[in-house]
Amino acid sequence: MAKEPELFGVIPDMLIVSVADRYLQAAVVLRSNPAANLLALPVINAAIIAIELYLKSLNATTVYSKINDPDGFRQLHSKAMSRDHHLSGQYEDLDFDVRWKLEDSWRIADDFQFEPRTLRLLLKEFDGVFQKTRYPFEENNGVDGVNIDRLVSLARFLKEFIYEHEEEFYAWSRPV
Repeated sequence: MAKEPELFGVIPDMLIVSVADRYLQAAVVLRSNPAANLLALPVINAAIIAIELYLKSLNATTVYSKINDPDGFRQLHSKAMSRDHHLSGQYEDLDFDVRWKLEDSWRIADDFQFEPRTLRLLLKEFDGVFQKTRYPFEENNGVDGVNIDRLVSLARFLKEFIYEHEEEFYAWSRPV
């Protein structure tokens, strides 16, 4: 019988962060395109995926799976612990201390100093946006009300938060 893979919970999971960074960069590049108004759906899609992945990186497990190697080498994978695709649900799945630190950073972030909503409420506002960008032709799936600049700013905030607190989070990381 095959042995279960070893798990270790290191946050932020930088494998997931690196993918989120690519989606954010794609959103920024598309947003800066002279035809950006024609690219709204891909911009929103890339930004919302970046946000989802940044949140998932803060609640992930590193998996070292055995591979068929005589020297015992293992393959490294990441596993997001939250299976929720709603941003507010992923936020709620975060460890209390991570949520507290995130909210604390949110309150003092320059880009959001005049934001009347909590981070949780803003994330809830964007729940379902990913589906709407994939199926804009279906009833009630328009994205006209989505503030694209706010969405990209939110992704940037999460990226900055993760990189600013990376070392601190490593100290919190725990074996699963």
